[in-house]
Amino acid sequence: MAWASDQTWGGCSHRSAIYAIANHANDNWFCWAKHQTLADESEQSVDSVGRRIQEFVNGGMVRRVKLKRHGRRTHDFLILKPSPYFDAPLEVIEQFIPRGCDIMDEGDAAANCGSAAGDENAVPQRDSEINATAACGSAETLTLPQPAVDATALVREPIEPLSEPEDSPHAPHGGQAVADAEKEIEGWQDFKSAFEADKVPIARPSIAAKEFDALKREDRKLVTQAARGLIAHRSRERRPSGKPSAQTFIRERDAWPGWIKLAPTDPVALVFVPEDSREYAAVSSLCRIGGKQPPMVRYDERQQRRGYWRHAKVPADLLALAEFAHVPDADWHVVEDKTDEFYAWARRISEWTGARTEAQVVMLDGFTEIEIRPGHTMRAQKRTSGLRVPSRWPPRKDGTFGSDANDTAA
Repeated sequence: MAWASDQTWGGCSHRSAIYAIANHANDNWFCWAKHQTLADESEQSVDSVGRRIQEFVNGGMVRRVKLKRHGRRTHDFLILKPSPYFDAPLEVIEQFIPRGCDIMDEGDAAANCGSAAGDENAVPQRDSEINATAACGSAETLTLPQPAVDATALVREPIEPLSEPEDSPHAPHGGQAVADAEKEIEGWQDFKSAFEADKVPIARPSIAAKEFDALKREDRKLVTQAARGLIAHRSRERRPSGKPSAQTFIRERDAWPGWIKLAPTDPVALVFVPEDSREYAAVSSLCRIGGKQPPMVRYDERQQRRGYWRHAKVPADLLALAEFAHVPDADWHVVEDKTDEFYAWARRISEWTGARTEAQVVMLDGFTEIEIRPGHTMRAQKRTSGLRVPSRWPPRKDGTFGSDANDTAA
């Protein structure tokens, strides 16, 4: 909500719509509330909400993923700009969609079809077909159902709600048997490590493993080298483009030579970081500064423990942040934008991550009243632009902390 109130959205209907969307967003800034719900909360029509969402999408502040619910109804899965998954490929987002939904192909996801209505507003099948034809394109002819069909059209099967209980995860496909089969495929673990070196896991490893198993031994080495080239290219992009699925990458043999040319001469020396180590605690503290999730950990068969692989050893200055991993955010320092402290932290974070650090909206203690539309106000938490960091100045290169900008370079 704080991010939404900090932006310039235009008229009252725009602000009301984005506030309603932000109010239903979860910790990952995902919102899949029905258009009717958003319309009720923002005090406007469903059509107006649909137009506002389209304008937010065109403005680059909201990303919309069209879902097909139970194979016959569409629904909007909205990702707000602050989400760490805003530019993530669909393979990564797929793990977060509600149960019973599938991501629609871009060609099938018409922008004006909107979100499905609630079950309480269900209409007979004949009316649904007529309304769907009017909303999503015209048909030259429309055949109405016969009387026998009309009698059954009024019967509608209940559809389970979109809200997913947190204690009911998706059932895994394949389970331990698939994992054991993947271990037996020669070269698969090398390809998997190379393809996941950017910390984006393979969405369907069982399918990709079957494609990899069908390759000859020399082709497996080539596609592994091509995967290293793909990841090396993506690591140099400021905003990486969409990443192909592993199975598609394996099938497109004609593209391998181009990616092999971009691969580093020697394979990247990966370092395993255990979940219970100081290194992981330090990296988690760094992620908190940027408002991102810590690296995803998993059980590694070779290391016989949980953790993740990174490209290089954690440097001493970054390792110093481990002591702040369990310190609450409220006890961290706030460095405001365009101050010496902010620039010192921005430079150091850039050295650690290779990416530019932008000022963020930092929430402060206290509240203020803002006007969302004439005659309507709401309480909003005070905020400033900058970073919330564990200490006033970043650590020195040797891992100790200084007291000013000059001292941090030691």
